[in-house]
Amino acid sequence: MVCFSKAAVQTKIRELKIMNLPIPQVGDGGMLIKVDAVSICGSDVHYFRNEPAFPAVLGHEICGTIVEMGKNAADTIHAFYGPLKIGDRICVYPGVTCGKCSDCLTYGNGVYTMCRDTFAYGDFFQYQGEGSLPFTNHIDEYPYLTGGFSEYMYIYPNTYVWKVPDQMPSRIASLLDPLACACRAVELAQRSPGVLEDSLNVNSTVLIMGDGAIGLFAAFYARLLGVRQVLMIGASEYKLNAAKDFSGIDAGINALTTTFEDRQETVWSLTSGKGPDTVINCVGSSATFREGATLMKRMGTMVDIGNAINPSPVEFDIQKDLTFKHGTYIGMMATTPSIFNKAFTLLMQHDKFHFDKIFTGKYTLESLQSALEDANSPEYIKGYVMFD
Repeated sequence: MVCFSKAAVQTKIRELKIMNLPIPQVGDGGMLIKVDAVSICGSDVHYFRNEPAFPAVLGHEICGTIVEMGKNAADTIHAFYGPLKIGDRICVYPGVTCGKCSDCLTYGNGVYTMCRDTFAYGDFFQYQGEGSLPFTNHIDEYPYLTGGFSEYMYIYPNTYVWKVPDQMPSRIASLLDPLACACRAVELAQRSPGVLEDSLNVNSTVLIMGDGAIGLFAAFYARLLGVRQVLMIGASEYKLNAAKDFSGIDAGINALTTTFEDRQETVWSLTSGKGPDTVINCVGSSATFREGATLMKRMGTMVDIGNAINPSPVEFDIQKDLTFKHGTYIGMMATTPSIFNKAFTLLMQHDKFHFDKIFTGKYTLESLQSALEDANSPEYIKGYVMFD
């Protein structure tokens, strides 16, 4: 067994250092994987631009090969398409829940963003490890390797994983997390059949705010569900064209070359003057939320997945935007293993859906910093790190 693992560690704001970290002894309920591929999430970019609470290995969109299993790991790891054995490739759910707090008892095990004592792989929030779970992402504390930007990674007990079929490339498997989050955002707009406020069905227009990876995946899933029309407002002609190719959007509107009045006129002309039935905001911006709320039709639904990290104050007229419109506004933060499993079934059809089109860059640990620095490039959609 290798004694050390090379890892990209964030030590301070906008700084990654390549370090050799000790490979931990595997506990009875844990596992060790050799990371094959890890996709770069927008939250990784956000973390990179902020001062870390402690040095940590980032990365949570992971596919890796099991190299060691604790004696009880088969019972403590929740495996879809298991049972697991050494040599299997797996995708890793990004968080672990306590299963005991009031939110876990109410909403179920695995809703890691709601658990009061949650642990998330590959981040440096101060609360990590301070709840009932004795887990940590600090590189100086066992098990040292809890992020995907590393050659090896430790998997804690009670983690959900997906056994990856041989024909699925590891880079495709690493897209499980962003695809699942986008699917969840779209599904939040659904209602029971016949409900007056139903705004996502085969006769609906869906407007996606944002042309990043989540936006493209949300447009893809809305189209897959059979909605009549999918529109997108973005800031890159390259990405909007990619959305037409991959997601099948009907129209892309470039926010950098148009005014709001231009965009409003275009959207209204494409929706017979009523506006979109559903708006999904995939941008961490109060401005895009405000614009989406204005464009949304009366009795429409808006789902916000973009403003998940930084506080984003916005002007909101309760009478005009909410009551008069009879609007439904939903914040998207909670995901579940079940929606991840839906996304996994889509990834298993990668030959049909051509998920490779979402990638615009392949990186190494050594070039990862440049990827994080250049993530706002108009020709960057999604990067990944591959371990050959």
